[in-house]
Amino acid sequence: MFGSALAMVTVVLALFILLPAVAHAEGPYMVHYETYGILDKKDKIPDLENVGWDQGQLDATEGYNGTDEQNMPISDFFAKYGVHFEGWYIDKELTQPYAASYTYGDLARDPSVTSVTLYPKMSLVKEDWGNVTYKPWVKSDSLPDSPDNYWLVRDVTLEDTDGAAWTAPQGEMRIYLAGHKIIRKESSDAQKGSVIFVPEGAHLTIEDEHEGEITGGDAGDGKRKTAAAWQW
Repeated sequence: MFGSALAMVTVVLALFILLPAVAHAEGPYMVHYETYGILDKKDKIPDLENVGWDQGQLDATEGYNGTDEQNMPISDFFAKYGVHFEGWYIDKELTQPYAASYTYGDLARDPSVTSVTLYPKMSLVKEDWGNVTYKPWVKSDSLPDSPDNYWLVRDVTLEDTDGAAWTAPQGEMRIYLAGHKIIRKESSDAQKGSVIFVPEGAHLTIEDEHEGEITGGDAGDGKRKTAAAWQW
């Protein structure tokens, strides 16, 4: 009886020893602060490097002074560019605010993830346009499908199409280009179409005070260029 039990233990131990170890990176880890190119190079927030798995207090921007400023909170750096900074989030959709109690392990969840990103919740207010508040639009391959006020933080290139590259949603909508472009990508086998189509029931204003452009297709009916806006 004891001999059988000993044999079973020996087999179990052998199986345990033969199991391959799961390979995981052991660090160091890194935290990246996404700013979508809003801050100039001299104000760019450096990554937090050599982070431990159990390390908390990952918002290194609380004491960040930039290269030529002293004792400025991170919100003031965004304010230099007309942007209101409301805090860091752990997801692009801005549904989960970052908390100082989070450790790197809480954010990464898997030791093989060697870097994580914190995303800024922010807005832009144009006082000279009636204190209109704009949400950032960070995608580079599409435009919003729900009406609101948005500003582009990068150029947007829309896919090739036989008709309009983008159809404005129903309701009131404003887009501030902030010097960026809305581009209709074309290929040789596509019919010439407009960049934007505004159907009945949709009201669209695209504003800019810099070198923003709408390019790559026909202008479309109803576009009226003013000093600072296209209106439909």
